[in-house]
Amino acid sequence: MSVLEWVPRRRRFRILLRLVFLIVGIVAGFFIAVLMEEKYYVWAGIVAIAVFFASVGEFILADVITERRYPVQTEKILVSLERRIPAIEKELAEELSCIKNTLRGCDVREVSATLHLKVSVYSPIDERPEDAFVQVLNYQGGFGGSRWRITPCTKGVIGRCLRTCQPEFVNFSTVDEYNERMVKEFGFTPKEAKERTMSARSYWAHPVLMQNDLIAVIYLFSTEPQVFPQAADITSLNQSARHVSNLLHAAGVI
Repeated sequence: MSVLEWVPRRRRFRILLRLVFLIVGIVAGFFIAVLMEEKYYVWAGIVAIAVFFASVGEFILADVITERRYPVQTEKILVSLERRIPAIEKELAEELSCIKNTLRGCDVREVSATLHLKVSVYSPIDERPEDAFVQVLNYQGGFGGSRWRITPCTKGVIGRCLRTCQPEFVNFSTVDEYNERMVKEFGFTPKEAKERTMSARSYWAHPVLMQNDLIAVIYLFSTEPQVFPQAADITSLNQSARHVSNLLHAAGVI
């Protein structure tokens, strides 16, 4: 594990961004020296402007870009989760593996599972709280994106699960159908849809409740078509959801 992985992602992003601007400034400074030596004064002046903007980027733009990508209040929430989730990470991962093993009539090797936690994040523009989901585990199954991704509660089948507090599923026959419905029905832009896992064909979102309030969503998808809802064992899923709820509560996450 690298040293930077122990640094909060907001600070890590800012360090890397400032490093990029610093490298640009150093390279530009070198070219200025070479151009001045060769008496290419006009070109040296142009490169000097690049050095100026690199300096501005290092001291000003890096902070602005970081603030827009990682608002302070949102980052505090993520840092808190990063401290608490590891205590129950193994138990949560085992629960997801158990869920996969309860699925019927499908190849569980083609199924991936993760957990999305409902949190209030903050807008980078006006710092108003907004409901969203944070993926708190890597996918169990090998397919899918990495943890700590944030998804607005208005998007996807997990957003639909939040609104209904009921299990939700969706199936896509082709990539074209996926692209069309992800935009028309699930609130993603075409660019966002293409950035997500496009090999999946069948999705299931199962609510995790605490005192009748949705606190998380168990999220499953298969690369096989038409797996859900037939594969889902509702009784087993409800039992797992209660276990997940208890784990989150015991760890102080909720």
